[in-house]
Parts: sequence; C-alpha cells; structure tokens
Amino acid sequence: MTSSPAGGNAGDAARRFRTALETAESPRLLGLRSFPKAACGDASRLLAQYLRDRGFGEWTIVTAWRDGMSRTHAWLEQDGWLIDITADQFEDVSEPVIATRRSDWHDGWEVRQPSTHSGGLAHYDSTCGADEDYDRLSRLADQLEAA
Repeated sequence: MTSSPAGGNAGDAARRFRTALETAESPRLLGLRSFPKAACGDASRLLAQYLRDRGFGEWTIVTAWRDGMSRTHAWLEQDGWLIDITADQFEDVSEPVIATRRSDWHDGWEVRQPSTHSGGLAHYDSTCGADEDYDRLSRLADQLEAA
C-alpha cells in the first residue's frame, strides 16, 4: 500500500475517511446523503483529494458497470492498488473499506475506460458544496488519526 512521507498507508487513511463519511452530518453534496448507497462517485472523488493532500499521490477514479449496465460503481486505483470505500452498498459485500492489490469482486465489473479519470475537487463547481464537505470530512478524518 502506498506510504506517505509522514508514514502510514493509504488504506488506513481511507478507513479514517470512511469513518468521517459515516459520522458527518448534513452533507451538501446530494451524492453523500445516503452514504454509502449511490455515493461511490462523490466519495471516491473526495477520498482521492484527501489521499493526494496527505501525500499518497494521484489516484484514478475507475467507473464500471455490471448486470447489463443496470448497476454502476466507482473506486480508486493507483499502481496496481485499489481502494473502495462504498462497495458495501451492494448486498454481496460486507467490508466497509477494501484496500488491496486484487479483488475478485471488482474483477466482476466491466470498466468503462473513457470514464477513468483523476479524482479530486476539480470535478465540482464552487456552488455545490463539495469544498465545504471536503473540509469537514478531512478535519474529522485527521482527528481520528490524532486520537
């Protein structure tokens, strides 16, 4: 797992960010209001920003589908690693955070190559509340690290 200059690993940072998402109140981004259900895109973008800001480099958001495109999903990848903080929205996954080199479950999705892009706040306009949500979530996650 990717290490930061300050130590630790991206999987641990993702677990803290997931906990922050679970405990944060009243997110402005609509996509986070039923977390983890239907939150994979927004959660992955904000997590990518958090990992970048904490020294874990650039992560790519991978979007994919299965069941004849009736289900879509998104997660992060970097140098053969994947991190998924919303897979448990699906009935066949119970882990709240998946941080691994290989996942049979993720291999069952058909990746949309044109939709693979870098994550982060640049995706959002200034009026949607993403900056505000990110600031609150990153503070919560950092407090978990300090505890």
